[in-house]
Amino acid sequence: MSFRNLHLADLEYADDTILLSNDMEKLTAALSVYDRESRKLGLKVSWTKTKLMHVGEGPDPPSLSIDGNAVEFADSFVCLGSTITNNGDLKPEIERRRALSSNVMQAHRKPLWSQ
Repeated sequence: MSFRNLHLADLEYADDTILLSNDMEKLTAALSVYDRESRKLGLKVSWTKTKLMHVGEGPDPPSLSIDGNAVEFADSFVCLGSTITNNGDLKPEIERRRALSSNVMQAHRKPLWSQ
């Protein structure tokens, strides 16, 4: 994906990776290479946790199969603690954070000291 003069193909943090592509054939090839190179390092792609997200108009492209592993589409995912949606909707993220803060506030309602 290109933003001005910057071209991003992936985002990585700890053991999470996001591959970016506007071409399904290139994405399929990138996933195959990622899987193969990971195995060389003794790492294994968790195909049950691997998802695709179609951002933009139109229907989702067909699901992919990488070396016999099905990769399905998701409408949203959590990355670095934030919910990313395929349509840019912030409501799921706001609701998630509101629920988290509500849980913290409920925990603080308990007495600090026993009597």
